[in-house]
Amino acid sequence: MKGNLISWEVGDPLKVLVAVITVPVLSYLLAAGYLHSMAGLALIHGNEPPTFSPSTATSSMSAHWLFVYPSLVPGFWILLSLFTSVISVLTFRYDRDRGYALSLYSLPYSKLGIYLSKVASTLVFAVLASIFPLIAVAVFLNADLSPVLWSLLGSTTFLYELVLTFYFVFFVLSVSVLFGVLFKNMFLSFLAAFFVTVVPYFSSLMLPPFSFVEGFTAVLNGGTPFSPANAAAGLALPITLLLLSLVVFLRGDVV
Repeated sequence: MKGNLISWEVGDPLKVLVAVITVPVLSYLLAAGYLHSMAGLALIHGNEPPTFSPSTATSSMSAHWLFVYPSLVPGFWILLSLFTSVISVLTFRYDRDRGYALSLYSLPYSKLGIYLSKVASTLVFAVLASIFPLIAVAVFLNADLSPVLWSLLGSTTFLYELVLTFYFVFFVLSVSVLFGVLFKNMFLSFLAAFFVTVVPYFSSLMLPPFSFVEGFTAVLNGGTPFSPANAAAGLALPITLLLLSLVVFLRGDVV
């Protein structure tokens, strides 16, 4: 039964449309950032951009830059944050604002099941929108170096970066869901989520979720996303916010 709810939420035409529009833009931002960074390396070295070498792939400047460049593309992370906020707020407010929430809640599902399905479907959108561009850009722009590339994408460093990316979207999702159930207005929910998650970045405050982006460089120097600070901000805090959202959701009215 819960699987049907998740499928219904994931297949919502409006959310699919938002994803179809946003994911190519996210991929473009990353691709442009990667090409720009490689052009910068060419200027520094005074020759053609360095390429991967099977014998030195793990130590070459290009391999290093493959892991670092996403943290140098702030537009990607800002848009990813906005996308996650929009999808989260749509999931928790659109049915109520459009008046068909009563029909949904009349079905033989518990409020807990509906809440979990909404969170799961939102997480599906957010994770796919974040991980797909990271992998697709690396693969398509280095297709001629696939043996070396796949070894890099299967490395511990890249895995750690995916974990940090998950922390990023999980934090934004938890904040957006909380505002989505607290406020009765969709625009107000999104505006509050935007100020909490994105505005601190423009104030040069390295708070979650953008503090996780800084971790991309740290993992190259032996850092780990599983440190107490990262785990607390990327897992413990979002789970706490989601539990608080659940309490508000279970006690709130359908409309």
